[in-house]
Amino acid sequence: MKINSLLLATGLFAIAALFAYCTKEQQTPTTSNSDLKPEVVERGVCNVSIFAKGGTITVCGTQANAVVCSPAGPSLPVALTGSDVIPTGATSNYTVVSPTWVSLTNNSGGPTLTVDTYVTSGGITKKYTVPTNGTAKLIRIDNNCIPL
Repeated sequence: MKINSLLLATGLFAIAALFAYCTKEQQTPTTSNSDLKPEVVERGVCNVSIFAKGGTITVCGTQANAVVCSPAGPSLPVALTGSDVIPTGATSNYTVVSPTWVSLTNNSGGPTLTVDTYVTSGGITKKYTVPTNGTAKLIRIDNNCIPL
């Protein structure tokens, strides 16, 4: 009888050991929408084309060099770098990292200057009127290269 009990106990032990070492599928925890963090938006490279119609303008924020330029008018949350002068009837092209700001100042001293701004990567054309009083016209370029 001891041998039967020993065999039975050994068999039960083997079955228990088999179940103890079987692996279960790992359950992945579910996350709700409130647990998700917003996706980080990459900064984009935008091609900006500015046409000066009716007068000479100064563009601040071209990012063509590290020289800080200060537009006249409202203060911005970031310093703008790179400036350029566009003569009447000329077009200048810039590659900027967005989001950013570009300021336009009328240097003609004459009547109100009309400046057409083209953002080629966004496919959007916006026309801005720059006053002659020296105050800069600020243009916001968003992450999608759209002028606002």
